[in-house]
Amino acid sequence: MSLDIHSGFEYIYILKTYKGTDRMNALAELDPTNFAEMAALAGMTEPTPTTGGYSTLKRLGLQHKALTAKQEIKGKKVNVEVVEAGSYRIEGPTRDDPKVYATEVTFRPFMQRFLYKRFVKGVGGMPNEYIKTVMGTDIKADLKDNSGTFNCGKPSGYVEDWNSVPEQTQKIIKATKRTRVIFGLATFKNAINDQGDTVDIAEEVPVVWEVDNRDAFKTMGVPFNQMMKRSVMPMQYTMDLKSEAVDLPNGDQFYLPLQSLDLSDAKDLDADDQEIFKNFLDWIKQRNKWVTEDWEAKNVATLDDDQKALVNEFVDVTLDEEIPF
Repeated sequence: MSLDIHSGFEYIYILKTYKGTDRMNALAELDPTNFAEMAALAGMTEPTPTTGGYSTLKRLGLQHKALTAKQEIKGKKVNVEVVEAGSYRIEGPTRDDPKVYATEVTFRPFMQRFLYKRFVKGVGGMPNEYIKTVMGTDIKADLKDNSGTFNCGKPSGYVEDWNSVPEQTQKIIKATKRTRVIFGLATFKNAINDQGDTVDIAEEVPVVWEVDNRDAFKTMGVPFNQMMKRSVMPMQYTMDLKSEAVDLPNGDQFYLPLQSLDLSDAKDLDADDQEIFKNFLDWIKQRNKWVTEDWEAKNVATLDDDQKALVNEFVDVTLDEEIPF
């Protein structure tokens, strides 16, 4: 069985946006010798102590539950586990797109961004939805979200007295996830579909990976910090991805990513890497535009000019990782 998911980008709107412009000048060139500029574009900032859009890019994620499929064994159809829990998967960008799974993955990161997101369960005829902020190169500032608020409704700054926080605000804080968004090329070894059949996919598939678990957020920050300390660019190196099971009190399990960064072999960047890098920047720019337009439609129209200017200024905040939830 053959599955063609070679093209990770569909940029109809973006191509229209750049029509008639010098696209090569509109976006930064890949120049590994200019580490400061490239590090900023790649979202590699110095680690600091801290106490919506419509996606046309395939998504990387972890499969927390094993998948079974009916297979014939000795003339009988029985359910057999075909996808291991803890496998990685590539999916999307639409629900109808087939998913692909593998337990061994090589990942070449190109850049990272940060956002807040919060799941909101639908009520009545309203569907479930995610509130998400724009993506930033850090989360030390208030970020507009697609519901017309900042930070998905999570208050800024350090919470000194958790018990003094209103119950509804506590719920919002608990439900709002700090998310590391990593863009890169994923190589799946021995890829299979949800029936356990082997599939052929491109050697490197452009993906976006939202890492929102607190422990996983820290784990996947380690390789970026390592590369930052060495003043090297992420797209020149690869890491092997595996996973580990974590037991829950109810007996279930979920999985956390494990990464092994290889800094011994730097890749020479070519024209294809240049184009992929620009496509990722394009995607981020367009997604942030969509979120900002949603924010303005639900918020800014009600403000006067002075208020508009005020809310467009980002305010530095300190994040606290020790809030008890």
